[in-house]
Amino acid sequence: MIEQEGEDPYNNEIDVFLEDIPYEVYTTELADQDHQDRIRNYTDPEEILKSHRDKRHIIEDTRRFDTNGCPPFFKKWRNKCYLFSNFLYQWGGAREACVKSGGDLVSIETIQEDIFVYNSLREMKENEPSGWWIGGRISVRRNQQVLVWQPTNETMQYTRWYHTGHPKENIPCVMMWRRFPNYEWGTLPCNAYLGLVCEKEMNY
Repeated sequence: MIEQEGEDPYNNEIDVFLEDIPYEVYTTELADQDHQDRIRNYTDPEEILKSHRDKRHIIEDTRRFDTNGCPPFFKKWRNKCYLFSNFLYQWGGAREACVKSGGDLVSIETIQEDIFVYNSLREMKENEPSGWWIGGRISVRRNQQVLVWQPTNETMQYTRWYHTGHPKENIPCVMMWRRFPNYEWGTLPCNAYLGLVCEKEMNY
């Protein structure tokens, strides 16, 4: 069983909203033809290559800081810089891209930060993926599976899962779902292709 510490009242509100939706809708994520078409696009080699062609330039540009302390393409919030990308990556590739830009996949540690990330993702309308990778992942500690933020190796305290009983064991990588109204969190196999959210410290 995956260990999580304490109950999150925000999760309870989400559960009330989602409790009448069939469980199969969450587990298959293939409820309509449109989504099946999207899945094909995300695993099609030509689509992936097309997505990769521009990635190198964005990563190189992020190393140059502008006047507000964040690089081009990053968005400032409090003392951090965030990059929201619809380019398609597997989880490991997404983390590598964030590290190359000087940061890491985002660790969402408060409801305020979660709201900022959610609102920023909602503004992205072009070529939206099924979701976006964030920095959470299942890790094994003392022979037990626990959820940690990989960038900091800290146990996940704040969470916002999309259904009671989630995340599932042995599906290790954490993401935010686009198809749900509040982009609730879930886990997918790490070789799925999704967008990403990076964060990095400001350059003071």
